[in-house]
Amino acid sequence: MGRMREIKFRYTFKHIGTGNIEKKIYTLKQLEERNVSELSPCFNKEFGYELVSRDQYTGLKDTKGNEIYDGDILYCGGWSGVPYLKPYAMPEKHAKGENFIVVKMDCGFVLRHISGFGTTSNTFYHTPNGIIKGWPIVKNYELWNLQRSFEVIGNIFENTELLKGADKE
Repeated sequence: MGRMREIKFRYTFKHIGTGNIEKKIYTLKQLEERNVSELSPCFNKEFGYELVSRDQYTGLKDTKGNEIYDGDILYCGGWSGVPYLKPYAMPEKHAKGENFIVVKMDCGFVLRHISGFGTTSNTFYHTPNGIIKGWPIVKNYELWNLQRSFEVIGNIFENTELLKGADKE
């Protein structure tokens, strides 16, 4: 039998009183075997934490070996993967130096350009750099092949300053 990808979740909590952020990563096995309140005090409301996000691990790692989760913001340093595979509608010259958000969709994990954050429609118009706004630009299989082209630089919950220029519908 083949080896299965380990399913993990990253929980982000914020302390109501201090604003302190706590991140906890658990495997599906850990979550199934124990009551969550036993895993961390953050799961207990009496300790003053609120759940900000629960993000699934993509099974992929960035150029520095960091795990990539749903909600992460990735910086594209240029393609380093399968040379003939280019994401649809996004030549390398338009992607290099740009930020993208990892989004979980029914088809798997995709990358959306930072300008599409908060966009729920797939409106077909272009940003000044030629990237189609709001589209899931890099699809699941392409992300797997190009994972080493990206670097995790933050996430949409803790690093809102990286969302500048993003549309809000």
